[in-house]
Amino acid sequence: MTHVFGIPEPEPLALRLAASRVRDTSGLLRVLHAAGPAPLLRFGSRSAARHWAEHREEAALHRAWLDIRAPLDLGILDSAASPAALADAIAARTGAWSTSELSRIAALPQEEARAVLAFGLRALGHDGLCGLDPVADPGERVWIALDPEQVITVEETTIGHDRAPWEIPATEFCAAHEVGDCFFFEGREEDFDWIWADAALPGRLLPQCWRGAEDRPAEAGYRIHELVSGPAGTLVLIDPDGVACGFRMGAILWIDEAHRGRGLSTPLIFAACDRMGGPIASANCCYSIEGHAAHVAAHRAALREAPCPVVPAEPAARKDADAEDGLNPNSE
Repeated sequence: MTHVFGIPEPEPLALRLAASRVRDTSGLLRVLHAAGPAPLLRFGSRSAARHWAEHREEAALHRAWLDIRAPLDLGILDSAASPAALADAIAARTGAWSTSELSRIAALPQEEARAVLAFGLRALGHDGLCGLDPVADPGERVWIALDPEQVITVEETTIGHDRAPWEIPATEFCAAHEVGDCFFFEGREEDFDWIWADAALPGRLLPQCWRGAEDRPAEAGYRIHELVSGPAGTLVLIDPDGVACGFRMGAILWIDEAHRGRGLSTPLIFAACDRMGGPIASANCCYSIEGHAAHVAAHRAALREAPCPVVPAEPAARKDADAEDGLNPNSE
């Protein structure tokens, strides 16, 4: 799209991320992480970034989405490799450079070698690299962009601040200044009409960041998307018919009554944690009894899903039969 003055208008975020091939190994959109010294624009999972930063909690962490539309998959990608070593791997896969050309690339300063690498990849029709790094994180892809313009910044933070749901203590995960029936709200009130309206427009939704497992009938066919409008990290739950039936915005969590009893509040809370990279509410939040119980249930589920599962203790808070399983989530 071109502006009337001949200046190209920025492509909408939803279109950029829909066109991007950058997904996790399940085909879902994820915020990626970059940390530590790197000669190229190298991004990967939270675990990969911690490896690159040598697990220094104070190390800077760059969280971003990537717009890479034609990556060259190297199969195995050594994310610590120099541009010259990557040129060798690319040449082995594509025949891009001769032995003498590779020798000249190896003799170049890193910045010049990086430019040659990018030029050669673009000549082959590629705008990035991807592959599995068995050292940084054996289970997820590592991505290398060729241009800073391909990096869509989400957040600048530190390694220590960015945490998986199971790494967040219950006192932060379920933080609440006050819990009571007086904090119940109705998600279909007109204050939230804009969420439902935008959720019905495909151009207002980013690619899905969660989908229900087909072997779990209660969640099969459901999916979660982020809205491009509203506060950062506003998520909507879409039912199997393609209709929005719930949302998460800040500490506010809602699922329509017809869709409760399926455990869908837990993936909404997990998706919010993943998107925000840590605690998803502040200690001064107020929850309904059901909403707080949904967060307690989600934290218990997170501990069970941790790489080293933890058997959570029974919470002291009042339990609700539905909300304890994350089924009746109403907060704020």
